[in-house]
Amino acid sequence: MEIYVGYSTLIMHFESAFKDPLFILYAASVIVDIVLGNVKAWTTNDVASDIGVKGTLKHLGVFTFVVLLLPPLTYYLGNNAVSLGVLSYLVYQYLISIVENLGQLGFDVPTVFKQKLRELDDDENNKEE
Repeated sequence: MEIYVGYSTLIMHFESAFKDPLFILYAASVIVDIVLGNVKAWTTNDVASDIGVKGTLKHLGVFTFVVLLLPPLTYYLGNNAVSLGVLSYLVYQYLISIVENLGQLGFDVPTVFKQKLRELDDDENNKEE
């Protein structure tokens, strides 16, 4: 079994991964989450450089993992089930963060989300007290 993979084969897998609709949704959700997080921090007067740097490094680390490791993993495993699973989970987590940020910014969030999301449930409990 030959492990060597030509650069052209890997480049082809990288290109196809970046055109995948799920990857585009992932990238868009990262951008929206970063923007909303910054807007929330400025709106709630909770801007702190250490939190901003920590969040940016977290996003950058996960994005680097997705960009550098998932396409070769897809190639070596022979299918993209693991990559799709990882990307789907990450999109799910970013969507939760986006809903939390929107709720904390005062947007109307459905009750089912308010009950399930700890950040929004804490906000509701604080308002009642």
